[in-house]
Amino acid sequence: MPNGENITVAELLTMRSGLYNYTSAPELAAALDADPTRAWTRQEVPDLAFAHPPEFPPDTSYEYNNTNYALLGLIAEKVGGRPLAQQFQDRLFRPLGLRQTSLPAAGGAVSTADDLSGWIRALVSGKVLNPEFQQQWLRSLRPEDPNAPDGQQYGYGISFQRFGPNATMYYHGGEMPGFNSFIGYDPDNDVTLVIWTNLTLSPEGKTTANALLPTVLDEIYTGLALVPAATTVAAR
Repeated sequence: MPNGENITVAELLTMRSGLYNYTSAPELAAALDADPTRAWTRQEVPDLAFAHPPEFPPDTSYEYNNTNYALLGLIAEKVGGRPLAQQFQDRLFRPLGLRQTSLPAAGGAVSTADDLSGWIRALVSGKVLNPEFQQQWLRSLRPEDPNAPDGQQYGYGISFQRFGPNATMYYHGGEMPGFNSFIGYDPDNDVTLVIWTNLTLSPEGKTTANALLPTVLDEIYTGLALVPAATTVAAR
């Protein structure tokens, strides 16, 4: 790692690496404006991040960070000895029957509502990881804000939050310019939720799929007293 930092895989997974988030880089925005179709190499993404100083020392704070996932992808390719897209197909998409999901580039997976629903249910219910790793995955959840232990938690690529007395959900978001998405699963009530919007930010500055979440949950759980100003993280 640059700057002599010793960052663990766990810190990358839980967004506590402190590395600069490459999607926040002004030079990335300028490059996308100049050429939206430009294909970025695997090395260009971390190089973009490492050109900026870290945000904080590893494991001292929380900040959602797309650089972490870029590095995890490189690690997976090194360990697995195959392109990440092929590993996803062989180890995840094909065994789970996700026939309309692919990883065409470093920007993220392309999927359908049905496949997203199947994925989040399989992940939370223990059909993706073996029992040992499933428990490790669940134990990885930690409050994003130490001063709000009952608020949103983040673990190994998953968020968890209690939205009311009868509603808890494991979830994640995703976004790209002009689009925003949310997938979540409540195993206690067997509720699966997929939200798609074609606007990245709401007028209040929130990611739109997540801004809709309290309203949607209020319809699903009739009369539910939701936690005020519920916030969710969006993967970019």
